[in-house]
Amino acid sequence: MMVLCLIAIFALSGGWDHPWVHKANDLLRKKIDGANNGTGSLSIDNLIDVNEKEELPTYNTTGPRIAFIAYSYMGNMTKFEELVIGALETSMENEPIFFVVMSNEWKDTYREFCSDEDRKLQCKKLIIIWVDCKEGWYGTVGCCKAQKGLLQVYEKYGTDFDYFLYQDDDDYLRVDMLKRFLEPFPAEEAFTVGSTEPRKLAESVWDVYYCSDDQDFKYPWGQPVIYSRGALEVISNGLRLNGLLSECVAYGMLHDVGFQIFNWMYSLPALLISLSDHYKSTYNREITQKEEGVFGYHGILNDHIPDGVPPSFDTMQEAHEYYQTVLGEPAEFDYKWYNATGFRSTWTFSIYQDPTTWEDAWMKNDRRECKALDDSGEEAWNKKKEEEKRKEEKKKREEEERQKEQNLIDLQQLQNKVKEAEDDGED
Repeated sequence: MMVLCLIAIFALSGGWDHPWVHKANDLLRKKIDGANNGTGSLSIDNLIDVNEKEELPTYNTTGPRIAFIAYSYMGNMTKFEELVIGALETSMENEPIFFVVMSNEWKDTYREFCSDEDRKLQCKKLIIIWVDCKEGWYGTVGCCKAQKGLLQVYEKYGTDFDYFLYQDDDDYLRVDMLKRFLEPFPAEEAFTVGSTEPRKLAESVWDVYYCSDDQDFKYPWGQPVIYSRGALEVISNGLRLNGLLSECVAYGMLHDVGFQIFNWMYSLPALLISLSDHYKSTYNREITQKEEGVFGYHGILNDHIPDGVPPSFDTMQEAHEYYQTVLGEPAEFDYKWYNATGFRSTWTFSIYQDPTTWEDAWMKNDRRECKALDDSGEEAWNKKKEEEKRKEEKKKREEEERQKEQNLIDLQQLQNKVKEAEDDGED
């Protein structure tokens, strides 16, 4: 690190004009960027809360063992009870453990919650993964929880499970069907399972960056995201290096989109599954919860249901009854694979190669690179930057005008004082 700093300082001061000097300087800048994004140092001690591993109960379920990990909070106890406790009584009823990632600030609240006699049995099925993340429902808070929570589960229980599923707490999942779907595959192989068809990078109902429409610049959305044990082993060092949170910050997106970009950078093969959603446009626009091949529903108890969207489920129990009694499971699955290698055509890859080789720092892939193969995206990006430049120039001109006006006022006040002093002298 000391050598790296000296090289960078020398280059910044006008030293050697050599590619590897620029590479070292860029490495240092990105290391500093990562440390200054609200998470502190990039060392593993700051990424993982060092809690003792809890002993897992005996698993009597059949099929692959899946670590179900949801992120939640206790700022709204009605939602916590409906979503987290509701999941224990429905989708997770046959699972001995349900991992829940929460901010450290809820420790006392959770302790009080579990002190209730009626809750003690339910709390025994929960393993809370406490993380040092600022609380909030949107923004990069979710990325912080996802990065730290997923990594902590892997570090403690990586050999105990075949798959690791990370989800929002308002997801209802058809667990038995998912296990049957995954059963043919060896968990040692590195692959992900993503939601529906591949989408343009950073495409979201909230905002759209003008990324390439090229098939190689697409990847399944990460809501939920499932990693095989082999895949989590591949990406674990990227999580330690702040990779997921870095991409969330670079694109200004939530964890679901962050997972999409992060996994795309690793060129991980993906199996595709279907999920229904309270935002019909969030997933495949043709998918509804009436299709037997749907693996679950995202958006239980969600207040933001657009017009024309299929009816939502207000409770976990409603979703459970529907999927258990109304909707059947397919006799066999239509497996669809997706392979993306678009990251390998980016400038970042050409300089720093594959993320699996990054040992000391995460090489952030920013949004300028996701449009590399799309002329229309290039044009849209340029227009956006030009508009931002015009706004900045306008703001600067307005500031200069305000400063001129203030200078005139100050000058007038000074002249008035001089005149008053002269008048006083004449008297």
